Amino acid sequence: MVHPVLNLVRHGLQLWLRGQCDALDHLHLDLQGTPEGLLKGRLAAAHLQARGIVWGACRLSRAIITCRDLQLDPGRLRPGQPMALAAPLNVTLEVWCSAADLQHMVLGPGEAPMGAALLA
Repeated sequence: MVHPVLNLVRHGLQLWLRGQCDALDHLHLDLQGTPEGLLKGRLAAAHLQARGIVWGACRLSRAIITCRDLQLDPGRLRPGQPMALAAPLNVTLEVWCSAADLQHMVLGPGEAPMGAALLA
């Protein structure tokens, strides 16, 4: 069972992630760790699954992101600023792009010249 503090952080992160995307059909986030570890800036793992992602010109059918041994620096936390990392992230990323997703990213809605040149 997930500790209520981790559940609260998870819900907050999900809201923030949804706010960063132009569209997001499905989002599931799991956090593994302890409240004590979180206060020290550590999480054992974060696992994110998302579908129907639109972020600017980037469109993805599906994404799975797993990050292990997250080490944040809570001492450098400042309101309105990104969380500082105490160590590099260990991330595994899997993404799926449909043909329509790829076409939109390369050509854009109005057949951008760069995309057309790449496909010529």
